[in-house]
Amino acid sequence: MRRKNVENRLIHRRSRTFSSRDWPSFYFDVEEANSEFVEEVKKAVRAFSFAELGPSEQRLFRLVKKYGADEANQTLLAVIDEIRKEDPDKKLIGAEMTLTNLPGYFILNKIPGRVRERLLPYNDVWFCPIHDYILVNCRSLIQVGQGKKAFFHSRHEPTVEVDGKRLVVAFTRHAIANIKERINPRWRDYLALGDVFAFLNDCLHFEQCIIRNLQTKAYDQKAVSFFDTCGSKLFWHWRTYVNGMLGTYDPDKGKPFYRVGYCPVFPDGNFLKLGTLLVPGYKDTPEYAKLMDSTLSDEKNRLALLATGDNAANHTSINDSNVPALKWFHENGIPQVIQTKDRLYKRMKDEFIISDVIEK
Repeated sequence: MRRKNVENRLIHRRSRTFSSRDWPSFYFDVEEANSEFVEEVKKAVRAFSFAELGPSEQRLFRLVKKYGADEANQTLLAVIDEIRKEDPDKKLIGAEMTLTNLPGYFILNKIPGRVRERLLPYNDVWFCPIHDYILVNCRSLIQVGQGKKAFFHSRHEPTVEVDGKRLVVAFTRHAIANIKERINPRWRDYLALGDVFAFLNDCLHFEQCIIRNLQTKAYDQKAVSFFDTCGSKLFWHWRTYVNGMLGTYDPDKGKPFYRVGYCPVFPDGNFLKLGTLLVPGYKDTPEYAKLMDSTLSDEKNRLALLATGDNAANHTSINDSNVPALKWFHENGIPQVIQTKDRLYKRMKDEFIISDVIEK
């Protein structure tokens, strides 16, 4: 559909000229963020202009100011629904999130690249239109120590019991570097950053397990494994894990989650520090041990090896090359996707809770 037709439908009965005072204001929720990141976001917001958006998007945010976010969103959804009726095959992935996506993309990119590299993904910002304004929610992990030895943990302080003592899960810089590539290689982008930070900050469930110890060469290294949400039915993770491995999805059994990987753990005072992330199938993981103990045919062995050894880094790419191996592991005793009603996250990505404390 031509862009002009979409624009006409967005404004239909609301055609008028808006002055600059019709743009939404920004309000900040900074209760869970460190001051340096907040200041960078505020500078980026001040440098942003709604005039940078396209004509249709500008009209949407003028609607937010005049009629409120709910009304603007309903107008957008009506347009999307009409487009889909005319062209059912048209892909509009993420279109429903336009109101929250657009400011985020523009504003995050106004933070200098070197600053973003230093502050992300340890911090996150989310822009949420509410009533006639935009709430800017900033969140940060808590840092312990300085420099290369620094590690980070969630404000929710999830714990794992080790030798009778409950320790707070914490991430080393190296673990975060691995995890951000596994969760979403595009972690520098606004939406992808939200995915990665949501895992680091909101994950509550860490499954204890054993992986191979590099020193002893035996499977005696304590580790944890963890899961991330499969997200929308439109995306790769759902197609691969839910459709490809679960087969039939039963919503009564809970939400689906895919296995992210394994991290060796090292107690450090009251913390349990996570080391290098090993993706499922890497040579020191339970999947690899299962593979080595199996009596596979040459063909099955070829498929399983797609996700092992030095090629395990392929897991960080969103492609179908490693699916046969993951499916084999799943069908042979090491679940790669689970369904559960348990709350694995403090708040899911679609359950944003607005703070009662708002700073202008």
